[in-house]
Order: sequence, then C-alpha cells, then structure tokens
Amino acid sequence: MTDHSVTIAIPDETHTLASALRPILEELNPDDLVTCTHTHPLNTFIQVQAPSVKHVREALLVLQDRIGKARSVVGRC
Repeated sequence: MTDHSVTIAIPDETHTLASALRPILEELNPDDLVTCTHTHPLNTFIQVQAPSVKHVREALLVLQDRIGKARSVVGRC
C-alpha cells in the first residue's frame, strides 16, 4: 500500500476507457485506492487516480494487450 497517489487527466477519452481501465488498475493494485472517472458528460477527459503514473501506464499496456487478443479472436469468427 502506498502513502500517496497521483491524479492525472487523460484527454479525448470518456467513460468507455474509464470503465475498462479501472478494473485493471484494481487488479494490479489491490491494496491501493484507484479511480477512473468521467466527471461530467461534456468533459472530454477522464481523471485517473492511481499510486503513480507508472501504474497507469502498466494498466494501459495490459488493456492494450487484452484488446489486441479480443480483436484476434473476433477476427477469426
């Protein structure tokens, strides 16, 4: 568990990325507070709270990998 966290804004994203990213951050950081929020429907960014920017990057890479695997499965259908 970390004693601090960072909050970053990811531009040009909405609730779709926030909904996909949060469970991965929770998986990777089970003892830390993580949030992904799209605070207002007119906002064009999401706010991510995580232990560090490194943790957000790692979660985004996991998400990218999972999407790539899903695309290859769907492409075979």
